[in-house]
Amino acid sequence: DPESLAKLTNSKADTVKVAMDLFNKIGLIEIMDSGEIYLNQLGEMVGTETESARQKRLQRSKDDNVRTLSGKGRLELEKEIEIEKELDIEKKKEITPSQPKAATTRHKYGEYKNVLLSDQELEKLKSEFPSDWQKRIENVSEYCATSGRTYKNYLAVIRKWAKKDNSNQNQSSIPRKQNYQNNRPRSESYVAMQYEVFVREKQFDSGLTLTEYAKRKKLKTEEVEELKQYIAKQGELN
Repeated sequence: DPESLAKLTNSKADTVKVAMDLFNKIGLIEIMDSGEIYLNQLGEMVGTETESARQKRLQRSKDDNVRTLSGKGRLELEKEIEIEKELDIEKKKEITPSQPKAATTRHKYGEYKNVLLSDQELEKLKSEFPSDWQKRIENVSEYCATSGRTYKNYLAVIRKWAKKDNSNQNQSSIPRKQNYQNNRPRSESYVAMQYEVFVREKQFDSGLTLTEYAKRKKLKTEEVEELKQYIAKQGELN
């Protein structure tokens, strides 16, 4: 212990402690777990060295070199070596790379072989338009051939055209407003109504002639003749 060494060397205990710490740091001595102090260069100083001491010195020298170069302790280095080995094993394992999805095969349809549909798209087309799916393909094929157009998704085009067809059919099914001017019945009451209107308008425009009135009301030739006859009849009654 430092006190015994202080007595042997005739030095102060504090001086011995400082010296021993310094010798331990520079590797001149090594304090064993049992408390014994081992002099690393004892053999060189006395001229003899046992075999076990030589082996221990060589091993310690190797460890010191490794620690000096890496700046890491022995246990830390061994742990890193094990980790590197595990990483090497993982790299050597055969890892099956993920295969890219195979491109969907599309077939050519239509008279001009320009409508591209996959098997799945064709089945959907048949189920959605069971009665005229072939005709719809031909319509698109003919249009593409004449216009030079191409599409990314021909099933979507056929569906779009179908919606447009349905919209047009719905509009045509709406009853249009009947043109009364062209389809009105030429009855005596209708002629009488035209007569009353003609008379009323003449009250505001005394110079209004029957010809001008007929143009204004867009009357047909036969309607004008009927109105003339009715006016003449009214004159006879009056």
